[in-house]
Amino acid sequence: MDAETHQDAELAKLLSSISAEKRLQLLEALLPLCPEADFARIHNRAGPSLQRLTKLEDLPDELLIHVFSYLNAPSLAATARSCQRFAALVRDDHLWRLLRQRQEHDGSYDVFPTSPSKETHRFVHDNRKSERQDSAFATSLPSRFCEMFRQGYLTARNWRRGEYRVSRVVRRTGSLHTDFDVGQALAVSLSVNGASLWNYSKSSQAPQVLHPGSLTTVRMCDDFIVSAGAHDGTIRVSCKHSQELVCVIQSAHVSEIGALICERGWIVSGGEDGVVQVWELNTHNGRMVAKSLVVLRDQHKDGVTAIALDQRRKRVASASADGAVWVNTLQPDMRTQSIELQTAQRDPVFSLALSKEFLLVGDAQGNVSVWAMTGAEPRHVTRLNAHAGPVICLQLDTHKFVSAGGDKLVKVWSLYQSNVPLYSIRHNALIGPISALRFDSRMLVCSDVTSTLVEYDFGL
Repeated sequence: MDAETHQDAELAKLLSSISAEKRLQLLEALLPLCPEADFARIHNRAGPSLQRLTKLEDLPDELLIHVFSYLNAPSLAATARSCQRFAALVRDDHLWRLLRQRQEHDGSYDVFPTSPSKETHRFVHDNRKSERQDSAFATSLPSRFCEMFRQGYLTARNWRRGEYRVSRVVRRTGSLHTDFDVGQALAVSLSVNGASLWNYSKSSQAPQVLHPGSLTTVRMCDDFIVSAGAHDGTIRVSCKHSQELVCVIQSAHVSEIGALICERGWIVSGGEDGVVQVWELNTHNGRMVAKSLVVLRDQHKDGVTAIALDQRRKRVASASADGAVWVNTLQPDMRTQSIELQTAQRDPVFSLALSKEFLLVGDAQGNVSVWAMTGAEPRHVTRLNAHAGPVICLQLDTHKFVSAGGDKLVKVWSLYQSNVPLYSIRHNALIGPISALRFDSRMLVCSDVTSTLVEYDFGL
């Protein structure tokens, strides 16, 4: 279903839920607010019976706000400049909350109504043509959600332009930082003492050792910290907030665990024996238990080096040192649909990133291969010569992806125009290959193998 069909269906649902009198008022009030294309669609749906336009003031606030939620950002900007009623309602946080939710969902940052146009806008009101100047919109913006929307727009603009500031540089000698919770400024690290959790905004604070012993990797997801043992193949799960050990998966692999990821209650691990295991965390009799969902034994002929997970679509991607990349989708009956990516070159793969639409594959030669995931099978889009060394880190969102690796550079790319990077970031404090990276809507954090962590702020 395309966007227009979806909007038509939502509009029809709204119209069917209100009385005939209110339905007529709603349609009459909606028409003067719409751009030409939307006007034609709604007029055809409303029929020729609409001969007049009622006052916007006659429509209940909750219905008028609901109407505004259908308009895109350019239409909202035009409406704000021409409609005094809108200028009053726009002070209500409800409308800005809808816009903020849409902004977070699809990245609609491109247009933001910051100030009125200098020209005078006209609209029909009680059969009289009245000139309306935007009197209040630019000077009396609402509070919380409007400010959140504004900050979201400006931050996304900074991401596109490469405008940022270095907000923090932290060095913790003897630790290899493996993952970050950017929103809470938390890092998990490996050292001779085991896996530890610490707050990098309070660098003087001693780290909390969670899982002692020899470990290969540790990851954070949701409310959990998951670590893997180097020799016994054991996976340990702790609560991020209380640091309490809540689950132990004994002998998850018969060999060293080389790759680990967790998301929305799922844990996926890959061993040096080429086996990939998928686990689901559940609560049973007040205790956390891990249920094995699937074991993938016959795909990789070498050790598993990278794993990516899209838990919403029950999809797992895994890669190994021999360059093989497999995509497995779990069916409702727990059977798997397995596809191996067909590539001309098979260099060792060090990093993967997976979303609803794309799979990114980073290899030892500094290349990033982009695959489209929207069809029945993955489709190769392009192969980028991204870095001068191995690509160790990859992360993507709906519009961009970030890569880093052996050349000590962080590069930001557009997912839809990815022939060349938007820009590169380099910091003199990072003197070794970049081994871990994480970003959210505002912050980017990365660290190198020499225990140095750098935080970049795109919110300025």
